[in-house]
Amino acid sequence: MYELSHNCCFLPEENDTSCHSAMFRSFCEGYSRYIVEKKHIISLLVRNDMIHFLYDVQYKSLMDCEYFISDVSDDSRIFIVDFIASGMNSIAKNYILTGAKADVSFLEKLMFSLYGGLYFKNYS
Repeated sequence: MYELSHNCCFLPEENDTSCHSAMFRSFCEGYSRYIVEKKHIISLLVRNDMIHFLYDVQYKSLMDCEYFISDVSDDSRIFIVDFIASGMNSIAKNYILTGAKADVSFLEKLMFSLYGGLYFKNYS
């Protein structure tokens, strides 16, 4: 947990536009790069059924980042950050389980589409 949180955690920085909810596409691109660059660590976690630790450190890191999704109330932010961290964890896990073949562009578009609800049809 220590190693993950201090050396292997995706954490947007203050001046990174991905810290602001209005620039979420940038966040998706940054996390997609992170997945590809850290695939060896993520693979170890997946193979040893420890991927949940990645969720734990990501959730805490994003909650502690005062710049990430800071434009909503704390009552809502808890659920939003949990949803995002859970999705990030699932995408990282499935990236490994599918052979780590997807590129950054594919992952970024997938994440942005999923988080944006583009796969849900709007039926009236």
